[in-house]
Amino acid sequence: MLAMAKREPTTSKHEHGTFIPWTGDVTLGVFRRRYKRFFADVSLHGVGDVTAHTPNTGAMTGLTNAGAKVIVTRHDNPKRRLAWSLEAVFAGQSWVCTNTYVANRLVKEAILAGDIAGLDHYESLQTEKPFPDGGRVDLFLSEHEREPDVWVEVKSVTLREGELATWPDAVSERGRRHLASLRDRVRAGERAVMLYVVHRADVQAFAPAASVDPQYAGALYDAYTEGVEVMAIQAVTTERGVAVGRRLPVVFQPLT
Repeated sequence: MLAMAKREPTTSKHEHGTFIPWTGDVTLGVFRRRYKRFFADVSLHGVGDVTAHTPNTGAMTGLTNAGAKVIVTRHDNPKRRLAWSLEAVFAGQSWVCTNTYVANRLVKEAILAGDIAGLDHYESLQTEKPFPDGGRVDLFLSEHEREPDVWVEVKSVTLREGELATWPDAVSERGRRHLASLRDRVRAGERAVMLYVVHRADVQAFAPAASVDPQYAGALYDAYTEGVEVMAIQAVTTERGVAVGRRLPVVFQPLT
């Protein structure tokens, strides 16, 4: 189903930018283990041991260490199999949002609020618009008085390699297909953006994870050289929710 937005955002402002609070009741706890991809056992303060849904299909490299602090939320929805959701893990020096659905919601609200330079002043925002060649894009922006319409694909980044945030954390054929679709839009004379939401405060820049998926790294560089815009924004995660932070540099080789 297509969803159109042509309104003022309902989320609040934060010292960093657009802020979206966690949905559901927030509880802090300790990570125990992840299994069957979508399940995590956690020990919650004042509650005890529970199994939480893990809304993340990635490897979550470096974020599944037993004993790590976690943020979970409780949802009283009888249709849910699990009442609890794992939202974030504390990794060394930073909370890392592990709920991949947050990135799209944050970007959407930040665009509506005018908090992402280069994607502001568009009057209409559409989600899940079909690409002409099949598949769907996360966001499609239109009705700007000067700029062309723009196709925007969003990725949620949690992996850290030194001072770099990197994506993907596992080989991603789907990610390469998204890049090909964006590149095709540029070749058709349109505008396309690959936007990475970095859910860590302990990094200085973003780069493709060439050590994990060299084909994706090469495809991103090729798309960039053909005109696909590559952006990275840092998301600030707290016990209250997630806010838009600063723009990060994008590099195609490790920092020296």
